[in-house]
Amino acid sequence: MKIAFHIALLAMFVSCQAQMNQYNLNKPSQHITFPEVLNEISGLKMVNDSTIACVQDEEGIVFIFDVYSNKIVREIVFKKSGDFEGIAKVGEWYYVLESDGTLYKVSVSGEKTKYDFPEKGNEFEGLCFDAKNNRLILACKEEKGKDKNIKLFAFDVLKNTFDDKAFFKMNKEEIHPNFKASGVAIHPNGDVYIVSSVAKTLLQLSAEFKIKAKSSLNPYIFHQPEGICFNTQGDMFISNELNGSAANILMFKYSNEK
Repeated sequence: MKIAFHIALLAMFVSCQAQMNQYNLNKPSQHITFPEVLNEISGLKMVNDSTIACVQDEEGIVFIFDVYSNKIVREIVFKKSGDFEGIAKVGEWYYVLESDGTLYKVSVSGEKTKYDFPEKGNEFEGLCFDAKNNRLILACKEEKGKDKNIKLFAFDVLKNTFDDKAFFKMNKEEIHPNFKASGVAIHPNGDVYIVSSVAKTLLQLSAEFKIKAKSSLNPYIFHQPEGICFNTQGDMFISNELNGSAANILMFKYSNEK
């Protein structure tokens, strides 16, 4: 009975994966194990095609991680502690997101400027840079205790201001009733990807924020997906926090075949 159940579960994930045919989400091309200090990894951003900037939940440090040597090659300390959930890079600056929407603009030397989100009570878990619109995109996990919509907010990097209202809103029932954003990233082709650790779901939106595809994520592969980013070739990297097995990054090769 147990064998039949697991076979049926695997078949379900294979079927769902076919909805997003640019990536084989059941077969990572590369599996990178993190050092212990990144067990609570919560956000990542490609610096270049060999290094990734990471943050973890508890320490105010930007970790620069080399994907080929599997080593941390630099640490940028900007704050003693907090609840850090996302990271983006704009020019030479790193932006780090706290769970309440606070943004820290961090230099390579660790100097920082703080920007407070205008409303209290929201919980955020994803950050990326939208270069086309000169804005940071903040993915809201939950808004003031409500649990109905997937929402994205914006921070203007030229004016250093937040928009008053979400620029994108979608009823999560359209995707998954338990969809709560844990990471957001923009593909080189302009598509927007949002991953949900709770729902084990990956959502693909067009550059105009229309639904293109969604895929279930196999929990045996994605034990706690918290971060997502892309390299210049479109290969996708998804990080998993420590949850039963070691924290890691999984890399999936991009295919533009339809």
